[in-house]
Amino acid sequence: MKTIAISIDEATLTGLDRLSRSAEKSERPARGSGRRQASGNRSRIVRQALREFLQRREILLRDASTELQELLELVGLRDVLRIETGRQAEQRE
Repeated sequence: MKTIAISIDEATLTGLDRLSRSAEKSERPARGSGRRQASGNRSRIVRQALREFLQRREILLRDASTELQELLELVGLRDVLRIETGRQAEQRE
């Protein structure tokens, strides 16, 4: 696991703390400092939110034409979009 630093506005941090306190109430109490536990919950909540965000943002293109692949490469989106060729598109819920 890697550690990163982010800037966050006060309102978002307040909301994150509210979620963290709510999560603490639903879990059994941890040993040690409550402040460290809150910080751990913050990190856990942010990691989960980021994973969910990335899953929603990931775009899967199946059977992309060569021209589309070249266009995505040209505009710098090839690494952002996941492209699979030679497969049938699956229906999503």
